[in-house]
This record gives sequence, C-alpha cells and structure tokens, in this order.
Amino acid sequence: MKIKLLCLQLAAFIALSGCQSSGQSHRATAGAIGHCNPLTYQCHQQRENSPISKSIQVKLERANALSRSGKILPAIALLEGLAPSSEAEVAAINHQLALVHDQNQMDHMVVYYAQAALSGQHLDPEKHATLLRLELLRLFRLGYFDEVKGKISAYYAYMGITADRYLDPVLLYIALQQDDKAAMSALREKMNKSPEKSDSYASFVALTSVKIEQATEPTFSLPDKPVIKYRVPYDYPKEALYQGIQGQLSLQFDIDNQGKPVNITVVESSPEGVFDQAGIDALTQWRYLVKLDMNGKVIEGQALNIEFRWGLNY
Repeated sequence: MKIKLLCLQLAAFIALSGCQSSGQSHRATAGAIGHCNPLTYQCHQQRENSPISKSIQVKLERANALSRSGKILPAIALLEGLAPSSEAEVAAINHQLALVHDQNQMDHMVVYYAQAALSGQHLDPEKHATLLRLELLRLFRLGYFDEVKGKISAYYAYMGITADRYLDPVLLYIALQQDDKAAMSALREKMNKSPEKSDSYASFVALTSVKIEQATEPTFSLPDKPVIKYRVPYDYPKEALYQGIQGQLSLQFDIDNQGKPVNITVVESSPEGVFDQAGIDALTQWRYLVKLDMNGKVIEGQALNIEFRWGLNY
C-alpha cells in the first residue's frame, strides 16, 4: 500500500488538522507484535521483531549510504518515495528519515520523524532506545524544556535506570534556566553521589557554554506554514571574498506543492548585484515541508521573504 510520508547535537551528547502534506511522515495506527505494559527495554527485547521486506531494507541501506556520503536530498527523496506495505516498514522509514535529517541538523524534522517512528512501537529495542534519546536531545536544543523533562523521565522508565551522566546535566541546565531551586538542589545532590560525577559536571559545563532559549509553546508541533526540511549554505562569491566585500540580500519567493522555492525575485541587494546569484543558487536547492489546503494549494506558501548576509567574520 502507498502511505503518504507525514510529517547541534551538543558536543557532549550522542553525537494535522485534516490538511494534506508534502513530505509527510508515515503514520502507524496499531501496536507492534507482542505486548508490554508498560513498554520497557527488557520486555521489548523479548518481543518478536516486526518484519521488514528485503526490498525496503535494501533501500533503507541505500538511503543511509547516500546520507553518509553527504547526499542528503537524494536520501530524503528515496525515503519519501518508498511504498511501505506494513506498519513496521512505516516505522523503519520514519526512523531513517529522522537520522538523515539529523545529519543535516534539521532538529525540528528529526523530532517530527522520530515521533512518527516511535508511535507504533514497531522498532527493535536498540533503535527505539536510540531514537527516544535523539528525540529528547533535539527537543532540548529546540527549547522545549518542559516536554524534555517528561521525555527524560519516560526514557529512564523505559531503560530501567534512574540516572544518566549526560541527561542529568540536561535536567540541571533546564532547572537553572527555569530558576527551579528545588530541582537544582536535588539534581546536584544526585550528581554528587554518582560514580560518574566528573563526567556529569563536564557535560553540564559544556551545556552552559551554549545559550538555549526556552520555546514559547509547551510542546513541539509543526506549524501549518512551510517549514525548512533541507538547506544548503550559500557560497561567498570568490571575487567578493578576495576584495573583502560584505553585504546582504533579501529575496522573495513562492513554494510549490513539492516544497521547492519558485518565482524567486530580488527585493534588496547590497552591494547591488554582488551576491544575487549566490543567494538564488542556494535558495533554489532548499526544500520545505508544506501543507496543502482543500484545493491543493500550499498553505502560506506565497510571497515568503528571506535575508542572507555575507560577512568576513560570520
């Protein structure tokens, strides 16, 4: 069956309302083989793994090879074009999409596909555990602090642990940002008693060197408007770089129902004409996750604006 695709890791860590969507994630609707209530890693290991067809497995491996060689967009296109025949294959594709987007540092897309992959409990325990951890770390980087606290608690319950030398510092960072003195005191006491105390505090120090703003919404969700799912950096024109010229470029564009920027026009360019082509060339390669209205039109996909800046110290 053809199912529509739905919809910086920090150095211290592991490395829709009825609208249609382009690049949408596969959705699982039923439980996996066997039952665990609650689902724990130990119980999960004893369940029969959901089967994946050889043809899908070969393409998943191909997508993985493409992404590892830096060919992110071809990998995404390959995965989004697959036609899974079971919910296990749906989960496997979403799992690989999460990993591919993580290589391109698209945190919101990582969370999006991770949540879709985890929802049906069809992954094997190793992949399930790894994706739980990846999801919460990317949520943390996006600033969803309250959601992260719940995710860490759920991860600990799944793994059957009460502490983690990398995740306890995340909780301490959140407590510090939220000025939660009781939580800070409890976490410091917990970390002080840990045999991995030095590693935990080293991780916390690494975290404090980065400012993460708390998200305005309590939980993660993608908006109806287009969201970047793939981007490439814009080049610095060689002649401008050689002459030490700095500048900026404002572009306006539409997005088609495949998520491609089209009708790109220059709104403002300084110095005039110097950076135009570099900016247009980069934007042309970007891709967006879009939602379509009842008429097949991209929601909020017209007259979008973006600004690029070129500076010798950027």
